[in-house]
Amino acid sequence: MAKVIFTVTTKDVFTDEGQAKELIDVNAVIEGVNPESPSAADHLANIINKMAPQIIEAAHFHYVSEWNARSENKRFNH
Repeated sequence: MAKVIFTVTTKDVFTDEGQAKELIDVNAVIEGVNPESPSAADHLANIINKMAPQIIEAAHFHYVSEWNARSENKRFNH
């Protein structure tokens, strides 16, 4: 069974201008692919693994956008 595993690890927690922040490490690993006779699942796992940098970048962008939206709501609701 082909798998693409994304591992997200908090490497450090620090304070910047009084605000707690985290340094996160994200890695993608592919497992269980049969290179000799690849199935459709193997091909898809390879494609997803090759796209890992773009997936991680998109997730980061979405996270920052959501965080900014929450911050704006807190600023105007107080």
